[in-house]
Amino acid sequence: MNKKVLVVDYDRTLYINHNDMLNNIKAIDKFRSKGNIFIIATGRTYNSLKNEIDKYGINYDYLILNHGALVIKKDNTPLFHYKLNRNDLLDINNYLNKLNPKDIFYSYYLNDTKDINNLDISKVTVALKSNSNNFKDIIVDIIKKYKLAKIDFLKVGHHDSKTSSSKEFISKINPKYSIISVGRKNKYGHPNKETMETLKNENIEVHRSDECGHILVKSTGNGLVTNCDAGSYSYGR
Repeated sequence: MNKKVLVVDYDRTLYINHNDMLNNIKAIDKFRSKGNIFIIATGRTYNSLKNEIDKYGINYDYLILNHGALVIKKDNTPLFHYKLNRNDLLDINNYLNKLNPKDIFYSYYLNDTKDINNLDISKVTVALKSNSNNFKDIIVDIIKKYKLAKIDFLKVGHHDSKTSSSKEFISKINPKYSIISVGRKNKYGHPNKETMETLKNENIEVHRSDECGHILVKSTGNGLVTNCDAGSYSYGR
């Protein structure tokens, strides 16, 4: 029997409102009852998502947390665990501290960790927020400092909001395909005009959940295939 794998974000995708969530849970249980695999992929920490899982009684097979830093099975056994050492953390911290606070606001917090010398990135949340026209300059500086490899496809961050993917960042990693998880006719005006124009100008193929629904991507060993046809570059307000 061929198994299907469904991977969804949590916020504004799996969870939109209480009633939709209850319907989604029924659909998930039906999907899993046929031997299929259900995965939640989110930027949230384990503790944050676990509260939602316990609240709604969500059944799952795997969790991908902290933007991929931690992958665990339904029995809480870690499959992948990326750790950030103390020197790397201090290097990032020192860099952010040098920025003008009017340009960027950052914060991080630790959950359930005592060993600062072997800091677990799955227990760190870094939040970046720009209130300045200099945000793009900051991104360029980061790109120059850290090596970014070219990739096959990009999961565009934060529902393709204005600050999710700058032109400099997109040009540097040079993806062939991009996936945008965004609600249809959402009240936030996603996807963003500037980001969509960047993707179009860089000739990056777009696959959108508001046009296809759930998106499945499969590696053939010689490229990628998806159930979602190339989409439009239209944007919200």
